[in-house]
Order: sequence, then structure tokens, then C-alpha cells
Amino acid sequence: MYPAMFKKSKTRDIEALARESCDLAQSMIADLRQSDPSNETFGQAGLLNGKDIVSEYLDHGELGCALSHVLYMVHESAISFPKEKAVELHEIAKTIGEPISYVIE
Repeated sequence: MYPAMFKKSKTRDIEALARESCDLAQSMIADLRQSDPSNETFGQAGLLNGKDIVSEYLDHGELGCALSHVLYMVHESAISFPKEKAVELHEIAKTIGEPISYVIE
């Protein structure tokens, strides 16, 4: 499924990073909703309940899908997610072979 270099401990580290990044993005999206409820971000499916979606992917062992959804939350919303964290998520997704169409600017 993933490259042989990803042992269970490494996979758990990536899962933890995905959950942590998702929590941060979800919190930022909630803050945005509080301050600007009419923001176009909220027309996107899977942003307000992104944490539930990511958790479900991780619970089913779909690490790549979870990372993809976290990156979707980051790139398709109007939040200012920390660039260094986004870069790290992109690099991990690339390493495990998950196709990502987003570009970090």
C-alpha cells in the first residue's frame, strides 16, 4: 500500500500529523465562520465537517485520502494555514504516492 520505508510507527506519526493539521484547519475554519458567516468558503462541501471526514478516513486506514482531505480544507478555504505545515503535508503526500493537485504559493 505505502512504500516499504513506512513502518507502522512512521504511519502513526503521519496519522498524528494529519489529525493535528486537520484540527488546526477545522479550528481556523470555525473562527472564519464566526467572523464572516457569509464567506464563500462555506459553500464548499466537506469543510465544516472536515474533521469527521478525516477521522473516518484514518479509522479505515486511508492515510492518503485523509491527507488529501486535509489539503483540500487548507487550499479550498479562506484560512491562512501555516505555510511550513502545508509544505510538510504536501511532501508526505508525495512520498506516499498520493496525487495532490494543489500548489503551494
